[in-house]
Amino acid sequence: MDKFIKILDEKVAKLLEGCGFLYVTERINENQAVYVFENTDELMNTIKDIISSSEYSTTYICFGDTLSF
Repeated sequence: MDKFIKILDEKVAKLLEGCGFLYVTERINENQAVYVFENTDELMNTIKDIISSSEYSTTYICFGDTLSF
């Protein structure tokens, strides 16, 4: 299982933070923030609940084992 879940959508990241999940921020293309969370079953279930809403249905999520700063 990948160690990290990476999300590009700041609104989704803030919703997850409000649910008690912590993240670090990576930068790509010099100015694009990527919000990186530890991959847990609880986080995945919360993400599924959030993106099932039509407002967040186009949220892109990546998985990885490394962090880039």
